[in-house]
Amino acid sequence: QPESVQAAVAIDTNDIYEVQGQWILRSFLEAAASGIDKAFLFMLRDANALDPNKYNSCGLTNELWYGHQPKKSWFYVNTMNQQLRNTRFEREVNSGNPTVSVYQFNSQNADTTVYAVWCRTSSNAIINNFELNVGAAIQVKMTLPVNQKPNGNASNLTVQSGKVSFRVTERPVFIQVIN
Repeated sequence: QPESVQAAVAIDTNDIYEVQGQWILRSFLEAAASGIDKAFLFMLRDANALDPNKYNSCGLTNELWYGHQPKKSWFYVNTMNQQLRNTRFEREVNSGNPTVSVYQFNSQNADTTVYAVWCRTSSNAIINNFELNVGAAIQVKMTLPVNQKPNGNASNLTVQSGKVSFRVTERPVFIQVIN
């Protein structure tokens, strides 16, 4: 609800639903980086999206009368949960770019590393051909959270001289590295 005091606002070409999804993912990632083991989102569903009072439109799904249809944010959070399952926050990686955050998560048996990468701005920033050092990786897969796809869009990245190159936006992307 754009009139709520805590509304997600449209930013450039990103509508309110895109911004809500981006901000929720980034909030969960920041919580993990600050040492919080578990976090929950209040609340799962919208109570009444037309009502501008706080929290009436903050859910991951629409209201009961819309069948609790998932919003973009639901798909984004589900993708993040799938990508970071069985991992723990390890460290923030120096991205070499003051507007890009890179958080490293390691699997419990240390055979897989997942990097969450995003522009920390709120201006619809885009960085093409961002390079991430992945070392001597066997396989690197990028997963982008996407509306209507519970597991996002996955694609393989080519490692060249120990680095992969990809597009970074304000929506976190997940880079899975199998060592």
